[in-house]
Amino acid sequence: MNRIYRRILVVEFILIFFVPIIFLGAGFLIGIPIGVTTFLDGETEGIYLPMMTIGGVAGIWGAAQLLAKSLDDQMNIAKPKRLALYLAVGAASWIPAVIVAFESLGMFGLFSVLPYVMTLQLIATNRTHFGY
Repeated sequence: MNRIYRRILVVEFILIFFVPIIFLGAGFLIGIPIGVTTFLDGETEGIYLPMMTIGGVAGIWGAAQLLAKSLDDQMNIAKPKRLALYLAVGAASWIPAVIVAFESLGMFGLFSVLPYVMTLQLIATNRTHFGY
């Protein structure tokens, strides 16, 4: 893989995952304390915010591993099944943000789907790691 494509991947990753990383920061600062407090008060739906944050961390960790493997073929990353689990949990935790973006922004909500597209691009780039 040439150097220009590697640089494009890094810039693309930074631009696309900037908003999800900001949401994760807010999840750690606001969502987890609120979720734990409401859960301790007896409201079970309060556990959803911490679970969404943890799932988002897993998803971004999986995408970052794919990016690292794209940049250096010799990089050791998680096994394909574990990596697929990270990505699936991360994708599931981003679904509420996509729904809110579509409801509030209309067609501009399509930008919230870009992390999925980037992840699919990284999977296609690393398809030899997955055995196909």
